[in-house]
Amino acid sequence: MFLDKSALYNLEGQYNLTDALGLAKTKTELLIGGNWKRYWLNSEGTLFADKSSLNLGKIMIQEVGAYGQLSQKLFNDLLKLSVSGRYDKNQNFDAKFTPRLSAVMKIAKDNNLRFSYQQAYRFPSTQNQWINLVVGGGTVLSGGLQQMIDYYNMNGNPIYNSTGTPIKFTALKPERSSSYEFGYKGLLTKQLMVDAYYYFATYDDFITTSNGLQVGFNPVLNRSNTAFSVAQNATGTVKTNGWGLSLEYLLPANFFATGNVFSDQVSSQPSDPNFISYFNTPKTRLNLGFGNSGFGPKNRFGFSATYKWQDGFFYQGSFAVGQVGSFGTVDGMISYKLTEIKSLIKIGATNVFNQYYYTGFGNPQIGGLYYISFGYNVF
Repeated sequence: MFLDKSALYNLEGQYNLTDALGLAKTKTELLIGGNWKRYWLNSEGTLFADKSSLNLGKIMIQEVGAYGQLSQKLFNDLLKLSVSGRYDKNQNFDAKFTPRLSAVMKIAKDNNLRFSYQQAYRFPSTQNQWINLVVGGGTVLSGGLQQMIDYYNMNGNPIYNSTGTPIKFTALKPERSSSYEFGYKGLLTKQLMVDAYYYFATYDDFITTSNGLQVGFNPVLNRSNTAFSVAQNATGTVKTNGWGLSLEYLLPANFFATGNVFSDQVSSQPSDPNFISYFNTPKTRLNLGFGNSGFGPKNRFGFSATYKWQDGFFYQGSFAVGQVGSFGTVDGMISYKLTEIKSLIKIGATNVFNQYYYTGFGNPQIGGLYYISFGYNVF
């Protein structure tokens, strides 16, 4: 069983310098911000390498970050350009800088096009760095920091992949991505709003795992023929793309109907037969909704119902691999406004019919959630 006494301390702040610098008169906006994080990993050896012959004790990971964003409206507000940059440093990895550029163009009243390009880095997670866990069948899940590679002598006592080739382990690096997005949002009629987008992205140093068998005797584990799954960066490039379409239609008497569909997929990946993407995202998701924002005496009552569906996909995880089936659920809610005190009472449920499903192979099943809520000063 896991014993997790880990802690996270987080401090973040943001300041808008637009008024302080008198930039509003030129339709310029300037934001700055930053954050600080400190993780203390403390599983007492049940999950992390925090109680082993590494003599680490509680493991500290510290991160700092800072960013700035400059926006400018042009041509009588027909175009808004934004440029931003962010600096991040994790104590176990080199510092990284990430830029972002975006543009929003007004092509007609209540109709806009948007474009964006950004680079991003993903630091390996705490488990990617320091996991040290023996799972079913005796497989060792190991973090990919150099300390873990040396701890199990992975290069001196070779680990062989499924083709019989020894794996060359290197210290983990942050994952790097570049992405582009194109979108449209607008009112086609006074009743119909449309929001659509398409994106594609490329990933280098994609964080995955290298899996193999260490035939030689391992003194740390006091046994031979040990299967390992080690967090590593993939060689080659991973490409993804996706799109989405959302519609909202206003009907008479405060009724409304909504619908959206989304798709995400890996379009290209390294040819290495041992590569595992852990993408774990259904290719298609769909939501259909119907409701009313105000009816009855003084329009105090409201309701909404939403049908949610996602298709099946092949789930890849460290603990289990298998097919996750498609499923659909219904959410529902009724509400009552207490206009005198600007409050709202809601009674509702997610997964009204309590249809059990799971989102990951080997995960526990999820049923219905039923609630009543009171919100004060909400309108």
